[in-house]
Amino acid sequence: MLTSKLYEAVGRLTILFNEIDEILNEYLPLIPQFGRLDLPKGLGNEPTFNARANTFRRVLELASEADAIAAIHVSAILPLLDRSLQLAAKRNEFVHAVAFMDFANNERLLKTRKGVVPPDEKLLIDLGSEAAFTARKIAVECEELLRYYLGPTENPEALAPEW
Repeated sequence: MLTSKLYEAVGRLTILFNEIDEILNEYLPLIPQFGRLDLPKGLGNEPTFNARANTFRRVLELASEADAIAAIHVSAILPLLDRSLQLAAKRNEFVHAVAFMDFANNERLLKTRKGVVPPDEKLLIDLGSEAAFTARKIAVECEELLRYYLGPTENPEALAPEW
């Protein structure tokens, strides 16, 4: 019962947010590997985004505890991870909403866990843009941490992420 633009905005938000999840999946094993961190067994097999984000936080905290310079890099990543969790909650609100038509008022509405709200295309687009921005920032900051772990290289462009 949504317009095609609203369905598209929800879809874009979902896909753009998935970039954050994929980045966490990619860097979760790399940080402990190159930081030579001893991790508890079983980390990295979490079934949900929130669980992966919490594991990622724990890995970053271990990296921070092990090395003061790594801690500086971690301090740039943790606020982005916090924002990712907030975006996840917003994404879930809309992705799991039920769209319906209030025929008495001729109005499209979404029933979310927090209540009934009118769909807001601009909000959905803005959340998707913020998810894309946050994903990129996390990747850049994680690359900086990995560069630190790997040390100086003769070809720094070889470590640059491909965008």
